[in-house]
Amino acid sequence: MSNFTKAIGVTLILLLVTTILTSCAPFGTSKRDRVLLFEADLNSARDYLYQNFLESETYNYPVIRDSDVGTTWDMWFPPGFPDPGTYTITLDSHFGNPLDATVEGPDVFGGPKSIQFHFVRSGVYWYLSELTLDGVAWQNLFD
Repeated sequence: MSNFTKAIGVTLILLLVTTILTSCAPFGTSKRDRVLLFEADLNSARDYLYQNFLESETYNYPVIRDSDVGTTWDMWFPPGFPDPGTYTITLDSHFGNPLDATVEGPDVFGGPKSIQFHFVRSGVYWYLSELTLDGVAWQNLFD
């Protein structure tokens, strides 16, 4: 085996390891998993949406943890009326930070809209630190 072939092999292995370590957590929560958990909570357990965010890295964390969802999450992701409706999030990619996605919801939501999920890692778990919905930054969500 030539040195060139060995160098290519080592480079590919390093690229694979780097991708795994920066994008997913084999024994924790990957970015994709976190988005799926966010989507599930958005559709069925909005009181627990704050748990998808890392407290120490999230702007206004006490607001999303302690406030009524009617004055927080329902402002950005209104529930349908009279039926609640369902939100669907489709990731455009699984690599990078932030991850770009498209969110669709009930008619009152007015979607589909673009959304960016910003992540921070704590151990083997990826958490959200902020969102950007249709170009509107997280800081403007609950102020």
